[in-house]
Amino acid sequence: MAVASAKGAPANGSVALQVFRGDPAGGAEERFEVPMQEGMVVLDAIHYIQAHF
Repeated sequence: MAVASAKGAPANGSVALQVFRGDPAGGAEERFEVPMQEGMVVLDAIHYIQAHF
Protein backbone atom coordinates (compact mmCIF):
# COMPACT_ATOMS: atom_id res chain seq x y z
CA MET A 1 0.00 0.00 0.00
CA ALA A 2 1.30 3.45 -0.84
CA VAL A 3 0.37 6.49 1.15
CA ALA A 4 1.13 9.95 -0.18
CA SER A 5 -0.04 13.38 0.74
CA ALA A 6 0.48 16.03 -1.88
CA LYS A 7 -1.99 18.48 -0.36
CA GLY A 8 -0.33 21.84 -0.37
CA ALA A 9 2.79 20.50 -2.08
CA PRO A 10 4.14 22.65 -4.89
CA ALA A 11 3.68 21.32 -8.43
CA ASN A 12 7.24 20.34 -9.49
CA GLY A 13 8.33 19.85 -5.85
CA SER A 14 8.67 16.41 -4.35
CA VAL A 15 6.43 14.09 -2.39
CA ALA A 16 7.36 11.40 0.13
CA LEU A 17 5.83 7.94 -0.22
CA GLN A 18 6.12 5.19 2.35
CA VAL A 19 5.79 1.87 0.53
CA PHE A 20 5.84 -1.72 1.79
CA ARG A 21 8.21 -3.72 -0.41
CA GLY A 22 8.55 -7.42 0.11
CA ASP A 23 7.81 -10.97 -0.83
CA PRO A 24 6.23 -13.99 0.92
CA ALA A 25 9.40 -14.38 3.04
CA GLY A 26 9.09 -10.87 4.48
CA GLY A 27 9.64 -7.25 3.68
CA ALA A 28 9.80 -3.78 5.12
CA GLU A 29 8.40 -0.31 4.67
CA GLU A 30 10.64 2.08 2.78
CA ARG A 31 10.35 5.83 2.33
CA PHE A 32 10.98 7.41 -1.07
CA GLU A 33 11.19 11.04 -2.18
CA VAL A 34 9.65 11.31 -5.65
CA PRO A 35 9.70 14.42 -7.85
CA MET A 36 6.17 15.66 -8.34
CA GLN A 37 4.74 16.94 -11.60
CA GLU A 38 1.41 18.55 -12.33
CA GLY A 39 -1.29 15.94 -12.99
CA MET A 40 0.70 13.17 -11.33
CA VAL A 41 -1.18 10.39 -9.50
CA VAL A 42 0.07 7.83 -6.96
CA LEU A 43 0.48 5.17 -9.65
CA ASP A 44 2.88 7.49 -11.51
CA ALA A 45 4.94 7.78 -8.32
CA ILE A 46 5.01 3.97 -7.91
CA HIS A 47 6.21 3.61 -11.50
CA TYR A 48 8.93 6.19 -10.78
CA ILE A 49 10.05 4.17 -7.74
CA GLN A 50 10.16 0.96 -9.80
CA ALA A 51 12.27 2.62 -12.48
CA HIS A 52 14.71 4.53 -10.26
CA PHE A 53 15.19 2.52 -7.05
